[in-house]
Amino acid sequence: MTNKIALCGESLSSNLGDGVIADSLEYIIRMVEPETVIYRIDLSGRREQASGKGCKLIWCRKKLVANLAPRLFNLARWVKRRIATRSEIVSGDTDILVIGGGQLLMDNNWRFPLDLFALAFDARRKKIPIAFHACGVGEQWTYFAKVLVRAIFSWCDVRYVSVRDNESACRLKSLLNGIDYLPIQVTADPAVWASEVYVRGDRAKSGLTRTKKSVGVGVMNSRKVSAAFSNGRKLCPRSELADFWVGLAQELGDKGFSLVLFTNGAQEDELFADEIADRLKEIAPEGGFWERRRIGTEPSVLVRQISEFDALVAHRLHASIIAFSHAVPCVSLEWDSKVRSFNDAVGRARWTVSIKNLSPSYVANVIEEAVAVGVCSSSVEQAKKSIRVATERLLDSSFADE
Repeated sequence: MTNKIALCGESLSSNLGDGVIADSLEYIIRMVEPETVIYRIDLSGRREQASGKGCKLIWCRKKLVANLAPRLFNLARWVKRRIATRSEIVSGDTDILVIGGGQLLMDNNWRFPLDLFALAFDARRKKIPIAFHACGVGEQWTYFAKVLVRAIFSWCDVRYVSVRDNESACRLKSLLNGIDYLPIQVTADPAVWASEVYVRGDRAKSGLTRTKKSVGVGVMNSRKVSAAFSNGRKLCPRSELADFWVGLAQELGDKGFSLVLFTNGAQEDELFADEIADRLKEIAPEGGFWERRRIGTEPSVLVRQISEFDALVAHRLHASIIAFSHAVPCVSLEWDSKVRSFNDAVGRARWTVSIKNLSPSYVANVIEEAVAVGVCSSSVEQAKKSIRVATERLLDSSFADE
């Protein structure tokens, strides 16, 4: 009998790392069960690939306004979507709803908890079991968001739960304290399979200066960095973070590397990368030791670009994971604990640098050392095996009654 799976995530997000997660997880499921029918549900209700453009709420210094405004916005957005769809989200002939990959269990001003609640209770109404697979779990939760997530695990038919690191497992156990729930498995992120899911880039044809080793510089917006470390207070001002990137570029250029400035696709990241590029033009013309590249809207392009680098330095977790999958040495800048958690899990804690201790010369030296040491191929294979085995368990537990 052919099983039908609804695969839910942020697959159409402008942050292309989310698309890589979805493509990788679908690839793994099909590898385990080739006959499975899979259709996707974008958790945020997108119908097409997001470009990164759209309504943005402005960061506000007033804590009350900064916290309340986006929550009310997300609540209004959620109500509007429920009216428009009449809460019909999951197809009635679905055998299992898999909520998989990425930091989906988090309180981003109620947005994901509200969407997960609507999705899960549509599945409950149609008697469709649910699995949470390889999810990350956020640290900070409001009371309302906790109530929503606890309701899912209390009242819905949750057949399987796995998270992508030990820290997420501890957070989920704390969140579900007092509720009977299934054992929480710990596995790897699905994107560790990216090197097999997509066509690998050809370094010889990449357009990079092949007489020099190339370093990908993956930029993320300063607002997200500040919010992660200081709960809204500007711990890392935009100008300070821009100074770091410009200084790092100079240091790497002096060491004989060529640089490619890029992002994972989010609009705020793109704008910040443009600002850094303008600063670099004051030092050296583009096309010399550095260049600015735009990835576009296809996850495959992001993966191919990262695979062509000799090394990577990045904030975004999935830029680091894609690099790891291709055995590209990566120095990860820790703006969120999930970055260190991943690197700890795959034996790359040595190559994690806290955003609180950024120094261009220090990071440049770490990158140079990472290139010399390389990536342990057995660590990559071990991570790939972990998520494959976890996916086999998910399918076994989901279809055990058949």
